[in-house]
Amino acid sequence: MLMLYLYGMKLLEDYLSRFHSSYTIFEKSTAGSLYKKRDPLAHKGSFGHSLILAGSYGKIGAAILAARGCLAAGSGLLTIHLPACGYEIMQATVPEAMVQIDDDQFHLTSFPENT
Repeated sequence: MLMLYLYGMKLLEDYLSRFHSSYTIFEKSTAGSLYKKRDPLAHKGSFGHSLILAGSYGKIGAAILAARGCLAAGSGLLTIHLPACGYEIMQATVPEAMVQIDDDQFHLTSFPENT
């Protein structure tokens, strides 16, 4: 059961208990029990390879946010496929991402091969 506290008082518990949802809200302690520690000798390839297709002219920021989120979530390898206009900004802001450039300068026109 979800318990919200404000200045030591339990809040909204009765209100929230009236709603039924397929979603679950859990506390930090529950999240900690789901966390799996990584083997310190593991290789980045052991943690998956993610592919992001994102961005267009004037919207490379969304691709950057997606890339940073993917890495923060724990992906071992990240390839991001974006239009040519986003290459420099992606390499400068998320240098750990592998970047593939689309054939088009301003928007995505193809699905990357060999990723």
